[in-house]
Amino acid sequence: MAPAGAPTWKSPSRFGVVGLLTQPTAYTVVISGITGFLFFIDALQSGSVTAATAAMVIGESVGPAAFGVAWLGDSTRHGYAPLAILGFVLSIAGALALARFGEAEQQERQTAPS
Repeated sequence: MAPAGAPTWKSPSRFGVVGLLTQPTAYTVVISGITGFLFFIDALQSGSVTAATAAMVIGESVGPAAFGVAWLGDSTRHGYAPLAILGFVLSIAGALALARFGEAEQQERQTAPS
């Protein structure tokens, strides 16, 4: 039996390069990284930097948190749930504030008629 807190899956490092190349998670990491990069580049080209960054921060917070809680059974230590929820809410609120108020105001220059 594994000690408490020890991973129950086998580490790819135990298998070497061949073992790593046979792990579906290795391909998932590569594919999701490339896909995320392409989506972020597209967002930067079509919108503002702060809005794209805020969307990225929200996606990096909500997606893994939902996956961890729903499918992996993640939880906080006993008594720390309110602190975890507060941190999560502040992270999302900060990203939304960045998207809403992060753009520097650009003042249009008034040109005098010649």
